Amino acid sequence: MKGQIVVDSEIRQNRPNHPSVFFRGTISGFLFVSVFALVVGVILSRNLGQNDLVGGDEGYYGVMARNILEDPAYIINPSLSPLGAPGDKPFLYPLILSASLAVGGIDEVPLRMVSLIASLLTGLIIYFVMRISADRSTGIYSALIYLSTPLLANTGRLVAAEPVVLVFSMGGVFLFLSGCHKDRLLPVFSAGLLFGAAFLCKLWLGLIPAFGVIAGTVIYDLVAGKDEKWRFRIFPVLVSVSLGFLAIGSIQIILCAIFTPEYLGHWFEIYFGFSLATRTTGTGFASYWYKPWHFYFLTLGKTISLWLPLVCVGLFSLAKDWRRSPAFLIAVAWLLPLIPMTMIPVKSGGYILPF
Repeated sequence: MKGQIVVDSEIRQNRPNHPSVFFRGTISGFLFVSVFALVVGVILSRNLGQNDLVGGDEGYYGVMARNILEDPAYIINPSLSPLGAPGDKPFLYPLILSASLAVGGIDEVPLRMVSLIASLLTGLIIYFVMRISADRSTGIYSALIYLSTPLLANTGRLVAAEPVVLVFSMGGVFLFLSGCHKDRLLPVFSAGLLFGAAFLCKLWLGLIPAFGVIAGTVIYDLVAGKDEKWRFRIFPVLVSVSLGFLAIGSIQIILCAIFTPEYLGHWFEIYFGFSLATRTTGTGFASYWYKPWHFYFLTLGKTISLWLPLVCVGLFSLAKDWRRSPAFLIAVAWLLPLIPMTMIPVKSGGYILPF
């Protein structure tokens, strides 16, 4: 084992670390993933506007976007009904949809194209996340696995906030890792801004990737060997990402307090009551929202069914190697959100996407 560690250390030292070599490798991998993403985009964009918006979230978000186009006051207090009272969803995703409608016209295609573009961008960001975390090949494989997951045939064509939540969250993951790797606080603060943007699309669901990367990176710093550490400062990093999150995540509350204080109590109730406490306890939801504890495990298994053998091999390899590698503990950190998600009675298949 000791000899193996020495060999691994020598391999790491002999890797081509010159910036130009790293840059060329990154660009070539990015171009490869981009071509694959373009092909996936062409396939998924077929007949985007063939069907009307489905009742429920698709219809709600379409109405919210139309309201914003009609009256910018609905940016702060988006409504689920035509020019109605404030609803129960934050404003950023409807605002993005309204911009798409302003460019593409009032139609289903501009609305659904937002999810499609966000899904493809997420694949590209995953490449960069794994490029900085591991290597070029891992980045390419990870991006291709995500872009070819059957789940995108559904989520990539729906008017739903989750794909946009994911692109903001994964952008934050990349910036957070980049800042920690280079020991720079500005990228970490920018990561917090993107986590805040994800929060303003779907509230607390957008924080799952943020929790995963922060917990995983802290664990890595605590257990990694001296030569493997990134040597970032934990406390300034945590403060910077938190300040960035608060700077964006609180915008709706601040604007509401300034311009429409009569609705401030409503949004506090949505943020901390309906979206957090009520879902946690399951109070006031229809029966079809209540799912068994194993619902997300089954959903996750279906989502990655084609890649399940590879995932099992990877987890087995990490578990076998856990004594000298922090990667196993990092994987555990990413799995931790499943615990509260399984305990909360209110569940939805779409909630698994950010996880």
